[in-house]
Amino acid sequence: MLKLKKMLTVFVILAIAAGSVGAQRMHQWYLANRDYAEPADGMVLVPAGDFLFGTDNTDAGEDEQPQRKMFLPAFYIDTYEVTNAEFKTFDPAHVYSEGMDDFPVTGIDLQRARDFATSVGKRLPTRAEWEKAARGTDGRDYTWGSEFRIGIANLGSGKTLARVGTHPGSVSPYGVHDMIGNAWEWVDDLHRDGGFFATGGPVIEREIIKGGAYSYHAYQGRASYNGFESVGGTCNDVGFRCVQDARSRPD
Repeated sequence: MLKLKKMLTVFVILAIAAGSVGAQRMHQWYLANRDYAEPADGMVLVPAGDFLFGTDNTDAGEDEQPQRKMFLPAFYIDTYEVTNAEFKTFDPAHVYSEGMDDFPVTGIDLQRARDFATSVGKRLPTRAEWEKAARGTDGRDYTWGSEFRIGIANLGSGKTLARVGTHPGSVSPYGVHDMIGNAWEWVDDLHRDGGFFATGGPVIEREIIKGGAYSYHAYQGRASYNGFESVGGTCNDVGFRCVQDARSRPD
């Protein structure tokens, strides 16, 4: 391990000497080859590296196009959506129906989701992080592939929320559950739209939700699809999960 670290240091110095592009590529190589610590209980590691972000599907929205290769550092992400019981430990005033401890917390606006994440030493995922965790590296439309299959996720034929983890067939390539369907999930990016929703007018900011929800169509459940809420808004089918930056394994 020590020898590897020395080699990485030498390579970084050489890359810096070669210029900014070489330095960036070498830094990415370094991040992809670090030895990362195991995630905390209830989280999984998404390794550093390239993945295909967005889509080239001409039926998709302009905000999803084009598909392009993107590099992301390693991060940890919650295996399941944050539940009612977990959120109640943060906000004792949170009220929900009996028997729904293990259901996704919903109706929480973006700022409250951020506040919860901060309280447990985490943060919300970016749109890119969410997409990679959901679809892996190959640009597939869903966690399981690019062909929609009814019943795999709580999407399309679903009539209500389900307990987290009850659709194991929809698990992502990294072992993350319920990223497609069940509840929409917040990501910590803003969409700035000066087109269809603000033609000829000022740019409008909207908050982004991903993954579709139980009552939505397969089209909205695609990993690249972006749903929108007004700034400060939410809905009774919008939930979230959290992420953390990955840590190097101690020497």
